[in-house]
Amino acid sequence: MIGSSSTSKLDLPASLGQGTAGGYHTDASTTPYQVIWTYTPDGGATALTFTCSLNGPRGITIVPSKTGPAAGNWVLGEEPRYDGNVWLVRFYYT
Repeated sequence: MIGSSSTSKLDLPASLGQGTAGGYHTDASTTPYQVIWTYTPDGGATALTFTCSLNGPRGITIVPSKTGPAAGNWVLGEEPRYDGNVWLVRFYYT
């Protein structure tokens, strides 16, 4: 699953497995899966990316990265929160 700032819709399968809610409006996966979200503030030359690896109902790893000519002008941050049933993650670009 890959999301982009230029994409108005993120297509997801109806179900990724069994278990409790796994976020992204899908059921939890019984196997690891990955979501990549990229924001391009300058039409594609600079990429600000968060790679989220989800594993089961409670495992999450978030790796921020930035590339391109304006990458040094940006600070990336994330705020993951597990509410007992699902992960809620906010991404920040400043």
